[in-house]
Amino acid sequence: MVPKRGGERLRVWLEDERRTQQWLGEQIGTHQTNVSAWIRGRPIPLEMAVKIEKLTGIEVEDWTAEAEESRPRGVLPSTGTD
Repeated sequence: MVPKRGGERLRVWLEDERRTQQWLGEQIGTHQTNVSAWIRGRPIPLEMAVKIEKLTGIEVEDWTAEAEESRPRGVLPSTGTD
C-alpha cells in the first residue's frame, strides 16, 4: 500500500532508500529539521516540493493535496482582518 500524503510517502521513501532526513536536506538545500517538519505534516514551500519531486518522484500534488485535506471543508484561510 502506497501512503497518500506527501509526508508519509517521503518517510517511506527515505526508509526504502535507506537515506536520512539529513541526507535529503543536504540534497535539496535545507536543514534536517525542515524535512522532519514536512514529514510530520507542516506546510512545505513549493520550491522544496519541486526539488523533492525531482529527487524522489513524490509529486508536488501529493503535498498540495495534504494541505487541502488539513483544512476543514468550507473554511477559507484567515485574512487576518477578523
